[in-house]
Amino acid sequence: MAEEVLNLGRGLPSPDVFPADLIKKSTNALLESNDRAIWGTYGDPPGVLSCRKALASYLSNEVGDSVTEDDLAMTCGVSGAIDLVLQLFSKPGDQIIVEDPTYYEAKNFIEQYELQPIPIRSGPDGFDLEELERKLKSNEISPTLMYIVSDFSNPRGITLTEPKRIKLVDLAHEYKFLVISDEVYQLLYFYSDAKPPKPLALYETNFDSLGGVLSLSSISKTIMPSLRIGWILSKNHSRLAQFYNRAVETSGGLHSFYTAGLFTKALELGLFDARLEELRGLYKERCNAMIQALEELKSAVYEKFPDAEGKIQFYSPKGGFFIWVQFPSSLNISNAVKELMTKNNTSVMHGVRASFAESVGLNSIRLCFVYYPPATLQSGIKHLQNLLTET
Repeated sequence: MAEEVLNLGRGLPSPDVFPADLIKKSTNALLESNDRAIWGTYGDPPGVLSCRKALASYLSNEVGDSVTEDDLAMTCGVSGAIDLVLQLFSKPGDQIIVEDPTYYEAKNFIEQYELQPIPIRSGPDGFDLEELERKLKSNEISPTLMYIVSDFSNPRGITLTEPKRIKLVDLAHEYKFLVISDEVYQLLYFYSDAKPPKPLALYETNFDSLGGVLSLSSISKTIMPSLRIGWILSKNHSRLAQFYNRAVETSGGLHSFYTAGLFTKALELGLFDARLEELRGLYKERCNAMIQALEELKSAVYEKFPDAEGKIQFYSPKGGFFIWVQFPSSLNISNAVKELMTKNNTSVMHGVRASFAESVGLNSIRLCFVYYPPATLQSGIKHLQNLLTET
């Protein structure tokens, strides 16, 4: 039997915390409830009302701003929501602004819908809004859409600050482009002072413009992906209605109403909150373990190659799933990624998969710290350290 690959690029919730208790209690509550019949029907096109009410109440308390059931449309995860947005609001050849590096599957969506990517570099404090504004003002670009992971971004782990959120919404309205804000990691903050600002869509107050914001999220990273429950948040109700007034929704919908019922009960019983607290503690420990291993890697590489001093860079995230590591070109990370697999049966994601520019991704890797326990994470980074420092 082949040895299992140690995949440090795997962006999945940890199997160590399969939510068996949450699923069991939510299922029992659903089956014993007086409203159980509605979860076995086709349901309302925007999602069953009681689910949207429970979610709206939870989000209002969590983000400190009013969210109502009318601000939400349920979807088949964030990927399903992105696909819906692109179906409705794009056509081949349209320009889409993308943070670079970005979520690697976003590149696949852009290619599938034949969109023209406009990559904007991401720096130490996140997305470079000054570069974006300069290109917009000079008419160098004329975008229809923008895609960004606003909270603990995939792959860099950086959160868009509140001033940048306000500025971005203003630019979207002024230059009439629609921002797709992927906020699937928003609730996975490890420290109270690292809690992200409110969803980007809640900064929008002007609903007369072609531009605007849609905030997308799901329970794929917090409960489990197979439930396929996500949502679109927007105060622009006429825009939101376009997602659930299509034949596919009015004839039965795209998300599972039964699993939406499980999520509703998890919210009502406080099980979702307890789940988040468990994950925050576990993932913080694993993140810190990987950071420690990377610091040891840096020290070993700098000792072996003094000219590399200060050139290995990564941001220590305070939430989310990922760490993005940049190396000097002298270390030949492309070759190291291949050798890591052949020599140690260990895989990382090469940065070229997450970037539109070779200069950004060629000497970088994306690491996920949530899937494995600390000792396994550190063992994998040690493999990389040994490979980079071997004579």
